[in-house]
Amino acid sequence: MKYMLLIYNEPGHEAGMDQADQEAMMGDYFAFTQSIVESGEMISGEPLQGIETATTVTIRGGEHVVTDGPFA
Repeated sequence: MKYMLLIYNEPGHEAGMDQADQEAMMGDYFAFTQSIVESGEMISGEPLQGIETATTVTIRGGEHVVTDGPFA
Protein backbone atom coordinates (compact mmCIF):
# COMPACT_ATOMS: atom_id res chain seq x y z
CA MET A 1 0.00 0.00 0.00
CA LYS A 2 1.27 3.49 -0.84
CA TYR A 3 0.46 6.75 0.87
CA MET A 4 0.98 10.39 0.04
CA LEU A 5 2.39 12.84 2.57
CA LEU A 6 1.66 16.53 2.13
CA ILE A 7 3.70 19.02 4.16
CA TYR A 8 2.26 22.51 3.96
CA ASN A 9 3.02 25.84 5.63
CA GLU A 10 0.92 28.97 5.40
CA PRO A 11 2.53 31.51 3.06
CA GLY A 12 4.75 33.84 5.07
CA HIS A 13 4.87 31.47 8.07
CA GLU A 14 8.66 31.29 8.05
CA ALA A 15 9.01 35.08 7.75
CA GLY A 16 7.61 35.40 11.28
CA MET A 17 10.21 33.03 12.71
CA ASP A 18 13.67 33.97 13.93
CA GLN A 19 16.76 32.44 12.31
CA ALA A 20 17.25 29.81 15.04
CA ASP A 21 13.65 28.59 14.77
CA GLN A 22 13.90 28.41 10.96
CA GLU A 23 17.12 26.40 11.16
CA ALA A 24 15.61 24.04 13.75
CA MET A 25 12.50 23.49 11.61
CA MET A 26 14.55 22.82 8.47
CA GLY A 27 16.91 20.53 10.41
CA ASP A 28 13.91 18.47 11.55
CA TYR A 29 12.54 18.39 8.01
CA PHE A 30 15.83 17.22 6.48
CA ALA A 31 16.34 14.58 9.19
CA PHE A 32 12.81 13.23 8.61
CA THR A 33 13.30 13.21 4.83
CA GLN A 34 16.61 11.39 5.11
CA SER A 35 15.11 8.75 7.42
CA ILE A 36 12.24 7.91 5.05
CA VAL A 37 14.57 7.87 2.04
CA GLU A 38 16.97 5.49 3.79
CA SER A 39 14.13 3.21 4.89
CA GLY A 40 12.83 2.98 1.32
CA GLU A 41 9.50 4.55 2.22
CA MET A 42 9.98 7.66 0.07
CA ILE A 43 9.59 7.15 -3.66
CA SER A 44 9.83 10.76 -4.81
CA GLY A 45 9.16 14.29 -3.71
CA GLU A 46 8.30 17.52 -5.44
CA PRO A 47 7.62 21.00 -4.09
CA LEU A 48 4.08 22.29 -4.37
CA GLN A 49 3.24 25.42 -6.28
CA GLY A 50 1.84 28.35 -4.34
CA ILE A 51 -1.88 28.43 -3.54
CA GLU A 52 -2.36 31.29 -6.00
CA THR A 53 -1.93 28.75 -8.84
CA ALA A 54 -4.21 26.10 -7.32
CA THR A 55 -7.10 24.43 -9.11
CA THR A 56 -9.74 22.27 -7.46
CA VAL A 57 -11.12 19.22 -9.26
CA THR A 58 -14.29 17.64 -7.89
CA ILE A 59 -16.75 15.09 -9.21
CA ARG A 60 -20.41 16.00 -8.99
CA GLY A 61 -23.09 13.80 -10.47
CA GLY A 62 -20.46 11.79 -12.30
CA GLU A 63 -19.01 14.88 -14.01
CA HIS A 64 -15.65 16.54 -13.36
CA VAL A 65 -15.95 20.13 -12.17
CA VAL A 66 -12.78 22.24 -12.32
CA THR A 67 -12.65 25.52 -10.42
CA ASP A 68 -9.87 27.99 -9.78
CA GLY A 69 -8.72 28.32 -6.22
CA PRO A 70 -7.03 26.30 -3.51
CA PHE A 71 -8.44 23.22 -1.85
CA ALA A 72 -7.40 24.43 1.60
